[in-house]
Amino acid sequence: MFEGYVVYYLNQYLGKYVDGIDQKSLRISIYKGDVVLRNLQLKPDALAGLDLPVTVRAGLLGSLTLKVPWSSLGTVPVEVKIDRLYLLASPKS
Repeated sequence: MFEGYVVYYLNQYLGKYVDGIDQKSLRISIYKGDVVLRNLQLKPDALAGLDLPVTVRAGLLGSLTLKVPWSSLGTVPVEVKIDRLYLLASPKS
């Protein structure tokens, strides 16, 4: 049940950037404060706001780890670690 809430909120914040956030891709360690998502597809327009001279054709995030300070939530930042980011890009036309 807790995982369902986490998936909902992650989709609210990360859903415009990646596909594949579901309970199968999610691992939570409450005591360590780790929320790990694996094998996420990067959406083609995820990096559009950066105004890069390339268009993302495909992208894969091997893992996305959020280090959540549960006891200080709202006052201490959440750390984000991305591991194995693969991008297929082409020049903008």
